[in-house]
Amino acid sequence: MFELLNLLVDFIVLRDQGRKHQLRPRMLVACGVHAVILYAVALPAALLYINHPGNRLDESVFFAAIVFLLALTISLIMLTLRWRRELRDRPAQAARGIEPTTIERCRPTP
Repeated sequence: MFELLNLLVDFIVLRDQGRKHQLRPRMLVACGVHAVILYAVALPAALLYINHPGNRLDESVFFAAIVFLLALTISLIMLTLRWRRELRDRPAQAARGIEPTTIERCRPTP
């Protein structure tokens, strides 16, 4: 029951972000890939750790997986914040007549 409520809240949040034009396909793809990697790495590591509690190698694999997933989550958060900043700055740049491109972002200003 709790999962259905969680899905409903997620749907409402996604719909709200779509109305505000803050939801982009690349964000959805990045979050989907993150979820797939999360389940593909964490689930086998957790099952290995649970099924063989006394083995030191299993503990190492489990904690390495947790550290990897933590780093992956932090990098996704940083990437999402960068994308949000780009979305926030886009109207101000459009008002000044600047079309942001990747090349313009890489050029140093005089």
